[in-house]
Amino acid sequence: MAARYLQAAANIQSVGAWLANHLAEIGNMKPQLPLWGIGHSLGCHLLGLAGRQSGRLERIAAMDPAGPGFEKHEFLPYRLCSTDAKMVDVIHTDGYDSFLDPEDWVWIISTLVNMEN
Repeated sequence: MAARYLQAAANIQSVGAWLANHLAEIGNMKPQLPLWGIGHSLGCHLLGLAGRQSGRLERIAAMDPAGPGFEKHEFLPYRLCSTDAKMVDVIHTDGYDSFLDPEDWVWIISTLVNMEN
């Protein structure tokens, strides 16, 4: 994995704690206000961590949660979980497969296109 990605993924721990504190403050000021979070890629895991720590998110909508590092051991404790909000829905749009090298995706797509012609 690229060094910048690893650093960004590691940063969700501190940024998630920061966001959790702000969510808790909002919850104290407006206890009846339902809070939702919408995240993409690393943002999904960030919201999960913030929701878990604050207990204030009603819903998390996660679009294409980041896979590398979160599916195995590196960042496993920080990944999005179904219990991080009252409702967590995950939308996968990219067809990511951890066992398939992204360079292989181009071969599959170009092969399928060529087969149709």
